[in-house]
Amino acid sequence: MKRGDVVYHVAHPIARGIDAALGTNVAGCKGCKKMRENLNSGMSLSDAIYERWFKAKQEGEKMKYQVVVIVEADKLSEAVSKGETLGEVIAVSQKPEPPKQTGTVVQRTTAAS
Repeated sequence: MKRGDVVYHVAHPIARGIDAALGTNVAGCKGCKKMRENLNSGMSLSDAIYERWFKAKQEGEKMKYQVVVIVEADKLSEAVSKGETLGEVIAVSQKPEPPKQTGTVVQRTTAAS
């Protein structure tokens, strides 16, 4: 059995469990399928991981991050300007891009008597 198939047989049941619990489609991930193909073709595990997780991001894929900083200031505007350069970063987390909202806004009016 090839290396990619071994990883697949271990990870796929876990992915299906995640999908069942959260309603996602981790088991059908195209990036994971490509990693399996790379490993089966003889690519090293470290190269396959780099290709899967880091290469696409270096080729222009933008990620969103939430950065939490602590600054001392008298006003919000002062805190924001200080936070850009002087704040102590206390947390950073990657955020998925928010879904685009589509639909029609309906404005309600009442008739005057």
